[in-house]
Amino acid sequence: TVNRALRHVRAFILSSRRLGLAPKLEREAVSDAFRKTPEPKPEPVVLRPAELRALLAAASRHDGQTYQLTRVEKSGLKVAGRTPRYTPAAPLVLTALLTGCRIGELLNLPWSAVLLEPEAGKGELKLTTDMTKTRHARTVTLAESPSVIRLLAARKLRAGEGRFVFG
Repeated sequence: TVNRALRHVRAFILSSRRLGLAPKLEREAVSDAFRKTPEPKPEPVVLRPAELRALLAAASRHDGQTYQLTRVEKSGLKVAGRTPRYTPAAPLVLTALLTGCRIGELLNLPWSAVLLEPEAGKGELKLTTDMTKTRHARTVTLAESPSVIRLLAARKLRAGEGRFVFG
């Protein structure tokens, strides 16, 4: 982007000044000349209900794909055609849609940051500064999304000693 190029040019000129290669330039003049230009932020894309249904259907199709026959199945230890081909994506997609969390935040979400009270219909995600893109800690309440509370409670039962919710 333009601002990235300006930042590099400004850094080059200021380091040249420090080395004595451009002694007549003042720091303030360089900073003023290479000031950051305002850039318009793109409008966020809001998915319509039909698009949300299509997204969840695609995630479910993805999760439903299995191998035709694995070595274990060929040896008769498991039923043929039931070994999942991919790590399930639908729970991650649904949680992202219902909580507003970024995918990166959810992929790095440890169980220690999930506080659940399924019986009371309460829960929250405690996102620390190292877990968020913006480096600002925040708490995501789950009371508005009881289905996320049930989904996370079911994953917790199956997770055992796993460290991450979706990893």
